[in-house]
Amino acid sequence: MRLYRDVILIKRANGSTYVKEGVTVTVWATGTTNTVDIYSTNDTSSTVITASQVFTDTDGEFEFYAPDGIYDLYITGEGLTAYTISEVEVDDVTKAVTSTERDALTAPTGLLVYNTTTNKYNFYNGTAWEVITSATV
Repeated sequence: MRLYRDVILIKRANGSTYVKEGVTVTVWATGTTNTVDIYSTNDTSSTVITASQVFTDTDGEFEFYAPDGIYDLYITGEGLTAYTISEVEVDDVTKAVTSTERDALTAPTGLLVYNTTTNKYNFYNGTAWEVITSATV
């Protein structure tokens, strides 16, 4: 199980963005409209979140715990056009792959892998893989 946390930014017609409290995020099994069990804590004995829905807070943020997997997030709210964020990966372990395996992945933006060919972490920026060369903690 892993905590998934994100923020919903809503785009205005002029291109600027804002956050909105109370946006509904429904978690579906990838490629379906079947809800999955999500939790409010990292404990499967805790209560399952009703209807697999969470809501954004005043900062536009939401969070849930889910078993490792790939999910679709269905976003709805008053005054919003509903949309789906597809193939969101929730995974406790960074995948270790060769360069060839990495290049064959259908990678969602933000995917992090450990490249065993180069012995470096790689990050998918939405169009290409980038090598992570340093980090500030």
